[in-house]
Amino acid sequence: MANVPYQSYKPAAPDPATVIRTDTIAGAEYQYVKVDIGAAGASVPLKADGMTRALVTIEYEHHELHDGSMFRCGEEVALANAGTRVIHILTPNTTKWAHLQYSISNTMEAEFEWYEEPTVTGAGTPIPSYNRNRNSLTAATTLFYHTPTTTANGTLLATRREGVGKTAGGSARGVSEWILKQNTSYMIVLTSRGGAGTTNYVNWWCVWYEHANI
Repeated sequence: MANVPYQSYKPAAPDPATVIRTDTIAGAEYQYVKVDIGAAGASVPLKADGMTRALVTIEYEHHELHDGSMFRCGEEVALANAGTRVIHILTPNTTKWAHLQYSISNTMEAEFEWYEEPTVTGAGTPIPSYNRNRNSLTAATTLFYHTPTTTANGTLLATRREGVGKTAGGSARGVSEWILKQNTSYMIVLTSRGGAGTTNYVNWWCVWYEHANI
């Protein structure tokens, strides 16, 4: 290992104070190149696994969780046959858009409907959302309610019906992630189709991160 004096091509006066760090291999000097993503005046080196030398990274969604921008909202409800649970989702009028995934599970047959821009005359009862980074004080700007007052369902974006004992899909990102429109209402309608005299336990949850569209 050595510090090699550096000079520009054909300098008028070489600067002996400028050096480049090198490593000596087989009698030759190889320059150290440090891959760094820090801002000006700061060092944030990229890291590699010590054994495999694989670059250590995380998925973008995982980064949003660490950054305190990932949220979760959900509940379990018991529905009689033909009973419904209506969830109202309201996005803020900002360019901090919600990138949302949903998941539904049910113990008996149930139907799921996902609407955009229903006509909402009463927001409903608030449902708490939680930041998945419990060290973060950032609150979600996308709001959830149950039992809203509506006069029209809006545009049906997705629907599915699940049979007895099956778990409803919705956890695969390629299928279920939606970037929600700002300043817009969305509605999830869950309807039990378990049959007369039955109780259907339906679990739903939404996970989303809020990212500025810049």
